[in-house]
Amino acid sequence: MGDRQTEKDRVRAFVLLRAENSDEVAERIYEEYGKKGGDDFVVVRADVVDGAGDDFNIVVPIDAHPDHFSEIERQVTSVEGVNAYKTLAVKNHYPTPTYLAHGYTTTEDFAEKMSWLETPPDEYGRIMKNSPGHNPWG
Repeated sequence: MGDRQTEKDRVRAFVLLRAENSDEVAERIYEEYGKKGGDDFVVVRADVVDGAGDDFNIVVPIDAHPDHFSEIERQVTSVEGVNAYKTLAVKNHYPTPTYLAHGYTTTEDFAEKMSWLETPPDEYGRIMKNSPGHNPWG
């Protein structure tokens, strides 16, 4: 199972952006596209990064149906303030399927950043019981 890949029925990519006001642009991208898309696309988040040299300072992971990837890529890269971009499309991902991947969020982070939630996180730190759009691919 570890080296078997799923069919390429989704485009998963990291869009690298350069913006003068990176925090403002990243927040705008997620506000605009982070909760839209359903099964067509998911803008996972918009991270302001350090260490990418002077080329890029925002990373936007996107998961999309192939018919919708080009459009969401165009929209994200056209946000006012974006000066340059590069897209890195995933060829293979590990683990497979992607829902086996994991992350960690502290209780303190939930208390500080998620106090507005009406539904508390479950024991795995999830707020939504399914991924955005209830998509089956993780």
